[in-house]
Amino acid sequence: KNYFIRNNHNVLDIDGARVSFENGWGLIRASNTQPVLVLRFEAKTKKNLLEIQEIFYNQLIRFISIPKSEFFICQETTDII
Repeated sequence: KNYFIRNNHNVLDIDGARVSFENGWGLIRASNTQPVLVLRFEAKTKKNLLEIQEIFYNQLIRFISIPKSEFFICQETTDII
């Protein structure tokens, strides 16, 4: 959270942390039903989506070890914000 605030991103920290970017947003929160972290992303383009995911990944690996191959599982969608 502090990283994103220091970098001038709006952070809504109710039930996790939703970070707003110019071209999308990312959310990280604890699952209510499983012992896992849930991450959601939306962006205007696939390039923006991958950029936001990369930022989240680089912050997350400071605290836990996770291979990129398990983090970057992109669910394709036709919804564009």
